[in-house]
Amino acid sequence: MYLQHPFLEAPTCYRRPVKSPYRLIIEVTTQGNGWTFRLSPRSRVALCERFGSIAAGSSLFIGTDERPLHASFPASTWHHITALLTGLGPEELRNLGGYRAIDSRTGRVLTDHGMHDAA
Repeated sequence: MYLQHPFLEAPTCYRRPVKSPYRLIIEVTTQGNGWTFRLSPRSRVALCERFGSIAAGSSLFIGTDERPLHASFPASTWHHITALLTGLGPEELRNLGGYRAIDSRTGRVLTDHGMHDAA
């Protein structure tokens, strides 16, 4: 794993190829007064394979005033979260096969957008 800075060039990825199409997986963890979102390692590899580098953040935190039990957001919020994590727009995400968000502790699917036969 590497850290990225918005003003530095994104590193090139050197990993084994992932079969396409591959639906991206967003791992969600409850943390204190909010949630942390990150791409699964395999999803980062899939993006690197497709684009050669990733020019997006490695994780995203959304805080709340109360301690959350689970991440329940409208579809538009999930699309924004995914765009921030990947740097991709809706059409590019659809071309990749969509995305699925899972609770990284329980494995429960929180949202599912895209191809249902690609995992």
